[in-house]
Amino acid sequence: MTVKLSESSKQSFWQQHGQKLVAAGFWLLLIGGYFYYYRANELTSATAILQIVDLLASPWGPLLYILIYTVRPLIFFSAAVLTIASGSIFGSGSYLNLALAVLYTMIGSNLSATVAYLVGRFFGEGWIKEDVASEAGVVQRYAD
Repeated sequence: MTVKLSESSKQSFWQQHGQKLVAAGFWLLLIGGYFYYYRANELTSATAILQIVDLLASPWGPLLYILIYTVRPLIFFSAAVLTIASGSIFGSGSYLNLALAVLYTMIGSNLSATVAYLVGRFFGEGWIKEDVASEAGVVQRYAD
């Protein structure tokens, strides 16, 4: 009796999980850098928020807001908070400003959903193929 090894069992641990470990290391480095900057400049939460609001009120604010909203699924930040922030920062004053705030939120939300899908597709691809091999036909068809 011969036992057939699956394709994933032939690969080393690094080959199977290397990209995920590099991504985790990147996020740990990014979070560590933030906390270092936070402590080195003696920022409090209130001053950090005020600096962010001032930056968002600048001419580069809408682009920065869309970028923050786009990476939101990666940093596990609430979409509701960002949507309310958009209305209060960009939407005050006139109906045109409110329409622009809605537009910025829609662009950021769609890009955020795209990022979430691509990250799930990249990191979850092997799980679908390995864990639910019998049902993978249905699931994998929608993932492809």
